[in-house]
Amino acid sequence: MNTLSPDFQKLLSDCADTYTKNALKEAPTGTTISIHALTARAATVYEKVRYLVDYKDEHVIRRSAIERILKRILFIENKQEAGKALLHELVSGRYLPNDTIPESEAVAIQAIIDVFRPCLSTIKASLRLTHTEQVIFTVLASEVEAHLFPDAIDEYLSNAFFAYLKPRIQYDGDLSPEAFDTQLFIACRKGLLKSDDGDLRYQLFCRMLGIAPRQFNAEALTFARPRYAEVVARIDDALSEPIGASLLGRIKNHAIYFYFIREIIIRHKTGAGEIVSDTARLDEAVRTALTEKYEIENTKLKRSGTRAILYILATKVLLALPFEALYEWYIIKSVHYTPLAINLLFHPSLLFLLTRNIKPLGDDNTARVIAGIHEVISGDASKPIVIRAKESGTLQFLFSALYIALFALSFGLLIWLLTALSFNPVSIIFFVLFVALVSYFGLRIRHNAERWRVYVNNDKVWPLFWNSLTLPVVRLGMWLTRTFSAINVFVFVMDFLVESSFKIILKVFDSFLTFLKDKKEETY
Repeated sequence: MNTLSPDFQKLLSDCADTYTKNALKEAPTGTTISIHALTARAATVYEKVRYLVDYKDEHVIRRSAIERILKRILFIENKQEAGKALLHELVSGRYLPNDTIPESEAVAIQAIIDVFRPCLSTIKASLRLTHTEQVIFTVLASEVEAHLFPDAIDEYLSNAFFAYLKPRIQYDGDLSPEAFDTQLFIACRKGLLKSDDGDLRYQLFCRMLGIAPRQFNAEALTFARPRYAEVVARIDDALSEPIGASLLGRIKNHAIYFYFIREIIIRHKTGAGEIVSDTARLDEAVRTALTEKYEIENTKLKRSGTRAILYILATKVLLALPFEALYEWYIIKSVHYTPLAINLLFHPSLLFLLTRNIKPLGDDNTARVIAGIHEVISGDASKPIVIRAKESGTLQFLFSALYIALFALSFGLLIWLLTALSFNPVSIIFFVLFVALVSYFGLRIRHNAERWRVYVNNDKVWPLFWNSLTLPVVRLGMWLTRTFSAINVFVFVMDFLVESSFKIILKVFDSFLTFLKDKKEETY
């Protein structure tokens, strides 16, 4: 039998109480929101195309959809019954199940939107949001998502993860204890729940204003309004703090342990305590969960790789190739088909290879996860996690100079090779940009696929050399991805020139199908 620490016993008790309360809740009654299958299919296809041109991780898409739909129905279509319109679109896009959500739920959503309206009163139909307004709008979308998809279990686990790590981390740096706690809070949510910046802004907004998630009200927001700009600036500083990435990497193994504790709790609910207390049953439950996760991640790897490849192809065909062709036809008046063919085929092929060549994690990794979980549930003192501040002064200047030299070496070699292959300047620019994007996408997808790999020290020289050489390319890809997400012209066209008209057509079509159904029933 396993001995459970008091903190872990409290976690199990809180989660069991939540499941018990949920079981006692009465099922919603009344008329439900119903969308015809053909309408839902068309809307679902649109959503898939929409996120093909605006590449996002799968777990982020739902909140992003809520935020996008709210912007349109509030500031472009200016609908008064925004809650009802939002629910209909979420059901039609299959973010919510059909014929399940009661129409009365629209009242609760509308109440949340109305609480935030005074905070967004200066936003015009042009959607030129200030940074502070954009953050507040993200908070609104996150609050709506938290209402529609409540998950107290994840909150309990995230808080338990934070409480477990805090006494085990030794920080040697200049941040205040409060600022470092914020960094640990961010790292815990990123490591365990894969929170993106949108979710983190929501959580930090609540944390810094002293408002619990799902507890926003007009009085609290009105009282806090003079502090919005200050709080948003503090959030930006926290999310850009350099030590955050180092901290996230150092707690990765513990995040894996807590994730599979989460899996056991979710799968066994009120019976999780019995599973965890029994060594043999716990080990078997972890092995089963890991085996399933390995298979799921392999499937997700291929699906994410396909989405990324289609995104790269669409972007190249619509943006890069026309510029390259026009430059060759009208400027240098000579078409070089080899560079054009390489620029078209190389990047999708590279991304395909990067997202298909992933080794299985194996039994050794499973054994490490099981050992780590036993350490967590017993509360045993593990080896301290030492976090040191980055070097400053002369050393920092030297490291920066070496990084710049590495940057020049990586891109210099690439440009030299392309020049030897008769690439013109425009072709070189697009080739380098897309290599950076593909490298970043591939690394991110591979990282997700290897999320459950427990880190062990690896002192091999070749991986260190290769990672150092490719780091500047990957970093450029990360910067391009974040920049393109802010200026993506395809997203602008779909959101503000296509989506409104398309959704109106869908609504009319769905009403017409309902009309035909009623006429058919009248016949009998």
